[in-house]
Amino acid sequence: MGLIRNHKRSAQAHEKQFDELCLWIDAHIEEPIGWQQMMAQSGLDSQTLQMLFFRYKSTTPMTWIRHRRETIQSKSA
Repeated sequence: MGLIRNHKRSAQAHEKQFDELCLWIDAHIEEPIGWQQMMAQSGLDSQTLQMLFFRYKSTTPMTWIRHRRETIQSKSA
């Protein structure tokens, strides 16, 4: 039972880190954002970031960032 509880806590922590990263990306969307910045900001490795973006956004991090930029640009046009 302890392993399941630890896994659930880990998943919740990852979800919180992911949510905070997405907010950070939105706040810095006009700046260049690369893997190193995302890993430093989130505290997660690239493999975990890939997994979380596929789980929660159904896409890769860079594709999501590109779509966010396009969405923001189209709203301000």
